Amino acid sequence: MPSIVPLLPPGYRSQPASTDDIPAIHAPVTICEREAYGRVQSDAKAVAADFARPGLVPESNTVLVLDRSGRLAARAWVNRRSEVDVHPEHRGRGLGAALLDWTQARARQGDSVVQTVPDADPAAAALLRSRGYQPLVTRPGCWSSPCRSSPRCPSRRRMRSPSGWRPTRAPDRTAGAADMV
Repeated sequence: MPSIVPLLPPGYRSQPASTDDIPAIHAPVTICEREAYGRVQSDAKAVAADFARPGLVPESNTVLVLDRSGRLAARAWVNRRSEVDVHPEHRGRGLGAALLDWTQARARQGDSVVQTVPDADPAAAALLRSRGYQPLVTRPGCWSSPCRSSPRCPSRRRMRSPSGWRPTRAPDRTAGAADMV
């Protein structure tokens, strides 16, 4: 499967991630988690587990976004689920939109994509809504969005709710999360 390179704003470049990048990836993930949840929820082993996902090919399923100085500004991976983190210092510059485009392009290559978005990140939820995503499933703390109903993403696969999660018809909440479709 050919690699897809995200179209990034000026001053940024991308490259695939490797297991050597796990410590560099985990550092901004902790910043994003602390901002979204008030505490760090993962450790470097959780990032390493992403690389161990069956079928994940780092060269085509991961991307690191580096700023002019070579520091990690954002990262994403896609493999049935997707995860995107943009360092708070680099938000509002189009990186989230570029990485959403990248995840949708990967979905068009055959991956069904689910994106989890914390309620504490209203800009990310607004970005997904602007692309036609709607809440699907709620759970405390985040939104998840399968790439299936966006006009730019032809995948029609439906995400199965994990055990203990309940679909909701009420996407507007002050706390909690929803899967976005």
